[in-house]
Amino acid sequence: MRKDYYEDLIKKVKDKLHSGKGKLLSFGEKATLISSVLQSKFNVSSAWQILRHRADPNQDFKLMWIKGLPFKISFFLWRLWRQKIVIDDIWRRQGKMVMSRCWCYQQPQEESIEHIFVTSSIASKVWNLFMGATGITVQLIQLKQIIRHWWYAQCCPKLKPLFQAVPVIITWELWKRRNASKHGGLVSTNRVIHEINRTLHQLARVSSLGFCVRDDEGDVVYARAVDLGVTTNVVVESKAILQGLEYCVEHDLHPLILETDSLVMKKAIKRE
Repeated sequence: MRKDYYEDLIKKVKDKLHSGKGKLLSFGEKATLISSVLQSKFNVSSAWQILRHRADPNQDFKLMWIKGLPFKISFFLWRLWRQKIVIDDIWRRQGKMVMSRCWCYQQPQEESIEHIFVTSSIASKVWNLFMGATGITVQLIQLKQIIRHWWYAQCCPKLKPLFQAVPVIITWELWKRRNASKHGGLVSTNRVIHEINRTLHQLARVSSLGFCVRDDEGDVVYARAVDLGVTTNVVVESKAILQGLEYCVEHDLHPLILETDSLVMKKAIKRE
């Protein structure tokens, strides 16, 4: 039955479009100018794409979704941006009677988006800490303004994803703290900062190099590991080989056999 219904619907829409191709067709209060030639394969999806009124893409929504960041964090900011989270301020705007009180331990006020994420003592400390570390200056008044300052800040292209992620992670951790406090938990400012740093560290995938030197019997005689910060795999492999060779030359360890698991570096050394 459902298949017959959709086939009949497709036929009616197709006939309507054929009869009005190149004309102005009215659908309720909207009108669509059919000027394109109908494709040989016609279905409900293509009809929807023709008839729908598509709004311009929202750049802010695009910046919320960050590669490597857990989906739940970006999805939360999307809900927060559209004021679709459950707090007293939102309930009151919907006409519900609530006794509002935030869950701050110092100077509690009415619970609102701006208070939870911007003006509370812990929120302001967190924002000021990370803005001071990156050189961003913006008044802590309106949440969307603060987030946009991070997203559109001038910085090194390699750091752009981190600048994009910082406000998303901060709002997520502040929200987690609010919920923990509401249900009897206790989350300190230092704990919030630690969780933000941990998530950023995972997102940045801070790299380190390591190499070891073995004798002719395969026993390790020396090993080294160095933290390189945010960089690429090729840089890590090349620096590991370079430092390993420098150590062998410095200690007169030759002849030697170089082993690496990087195919890129192998081809570069052999000039293939």
